[in-house]
Amino acid sequence: MFIQTRTARHPRRCDDCPTPILAGERYQVTTIPPRGHDLLSFDTWVRLSRHAGDCPDPAERGAAADAYLAHLRTRVDALTIGSA
Repeated sequence: MFIQTRTARHPRRCDDCPTPILAGERYQVTTIPPRGHDLLSFDTWVRLSRHAGDCPDPAERGAAADAYLAHLRTRVDALTIGSA
């Protein structure tokens, strides 16, 4: 299924990429993650063929980056709970 975006005040962006998803741009939403440049958003994978090669592929980040992000999330949670 292909979806066409509409104008937004704050355009959606790829993970780890400053390139916005432009108004009128077509993108595909699937429940099974396709290969290539993908983005997890609202429990669906969004495939942006225009951004392929321009943005880092989240699938290639590796386990080390995922572990570091998990560490940062636990730190943020600890700071949030501590300040409440």
